[in-house]
Amino acid sequence: MKLRSFDTLGECDRSRALLEGCGIRCEIRNEFGANTAGAGLLSSLPFSYPELWIMDDVKQADAMDLLSGKMT
Repeated sequence: MKLRSFDTLGECDRSRALLEGCGIRCEIRNEFGANTAGAGLLSSLPFSYPELWIMDDVKQADAMDLLSGKMT
C-alpha cells in the first residue's frame, strides 16, 4: 500500500529507514525516476516523485504516526 510521496529521494530514504527500524517492512518506488525528475524543467514531474510503500496494510496507522512524529 502506498504510504506517501516525497519531494526528494533523501527524505523518502530516511522515512524508510525509520519505519524499517521499527519493524515495518517497506520499499521505495520511483527511486530511479526521481533522479531524472525535472531534467530541463523548472520542477519535478508528478509521476516521478519517490514513493514509500508498506508491505503490511495493517501497519498503515502505525507507519503514519511514526512519520508524523506521534510515536516514539
